Amino acid sequence: MCRKTVLFLILFAPLFSLAQGSGSFERWQSVSLADNKIGHRWLNIEYRERQVVSHQVLEIETKVPGEPVRKSTITLEYIETLSGEPVAINKKVESESANYLMQARVAGAVLKVKLKSGGKVKSERFAIPDNFIMPRGLQKRLLAHKGNDKQLEYSNWSFSKMGFEKNHITWREERLTGYSSVHWRIDKRKENILEPTVLYADEQFTVLREVSRVTGKDFVIETCDKACALSAAIPLKNVYSQLVRSPYRIPDAVLKRRIRYTLRSDYPLSLPQTFEQKVRVTPEGVQVEVCSDCGAESAPAPLELENALQNSFWLDYTDAALQKQLGKLFSDPLPPAEKVMTRLETFVSRHMKKGPVNYSGYAPASEAFKSRSGDCTEQALLLAAMGRAAGVPTRVAVGLAYSNERFYGRSHVFVPHAWVQAWVGDKWKSFDSGMEGFTSGHIALGLSDGEQGKYMEIMQQLHALEISSAAQLKTKK
Repeated sequence: MCRKTVLFLILFAPLFSLAQGSGSFERWQSVSLADNKIGHRWLNIEYRERQVVSHQVLEIETKVPGEPVRKSTITLEYIETLSGEPVAINKKVESESANYLMQARVAGAVLKVKLKSGGKVKSERFAIPDNFIMPRGLQKRLLAHKGNDKQLEYSNWSFSKMGFEKNHITWREERLTGYSSVHWRIDKRKENILEPTVLYADEQFTVLREVSRVTGKDFVIETCDKACALSAAIPLKNVYSQLVRSPYRIPDAVLKRRIRYTLRSDYPLSLPQTFEQKVRVTPEGVQVEVCSDCGAESAPAPLELENALQNSFWLDYTDAALQKQLGKLFSDPLPPAEKVMTRLETFVSRHMKKGPVNYSGYAPASEAFKSRSGDCTEQALLLAAMGRAAGVPTRVAVGLAYSNERFYGRSHVFVPHAWVQAWVGDKWKSFDSGMEGFTSGHIALGLSDGEQGKYMEIMQQLHALEISSAAQLKTKK
């Protein structure tokens, strides 16, 4: 099961902070969630002869009961011309279960992206939109803006989504108590992110304070001195805030039958219709029926199945060791798709149990295979990748799963979870190596190809989510 939802919304919160000048300088910032300091961010701006290089290092401490404190670090480097034209972006992720480097460089009208993980390099090219800018370019546009209509749309590159994302910002003059230098309030909305980030900046649009909402709580990054930024943190305990209480205990026998849930939330819910899940909006909330054959999903088009076989950074199956393992599991001719996935489900479950459970990263499939470390997301990515490598179209389901086991003193709850759906010839069928198979306790909030950014978008629906009823239904004869 997964307990990293809050962590990843935090680690990939918008980073927008730059100052004008020459030479180089640094700035320190404190990072907090719900008034608890959980880490810090260090910024270093270096002005070179023809370029500006901005370094941002974000470090977060996390902890789950009974386990040691773990640190996760993300380093971002933006390289721009003095006039604000994008040159390159580099991103490095370091945690116990995820370690990789991503690089993107402008080459004319395209962005060349290199992804380095486990000694392997994967390259892709993306067409650059006309309004693509980075921190210095954005700051220069804000400073040059004239008139009363203070709004701007632009695109930035997102490694977690592996694509460009749209942003819309508005700004106005506003003072902030306790911050004598604050002159502007900037409201920043990202595509498919429900709540805006509010930034407070000085007259030159150097951001001094950032406020985002994460699962209904304020996530704040604010400028302070080095001693303040590096002062002791209270490790983020991102377990309890992600659990969704069940209306009552659901016996294991009932989990094998048809169950109808009613879901309510302050956020708009957009659950997928699948072969195992029927969704209907009612005045009482969103009704979801779950069983092995409750839904009526349309058969996928040939292009959809082709895409569900593709190798990607997150579902990387070209690793030599992974391919060798597949050769040990299967010989030609391959068995039917359902038998392939059942065997892979068993293998991934056993393979990952030999390594430590770690909730502080989001590792690609090939890295999860080597490290044997992670939680349900790493298991789902590995299972989906191995399925594709064996010729079975797969996708990753993200949502909730029920268990009668106790989680840190709490039982009868739904926890964030990820599993795999595979096309077995006539339907999409679920396979779950993390919970020993699919049950009617699985509620899919969304479907993806394993991208980290999509995972974050889907998990926004967890905020204030309530399961108000869960009724066992009789199977029609």
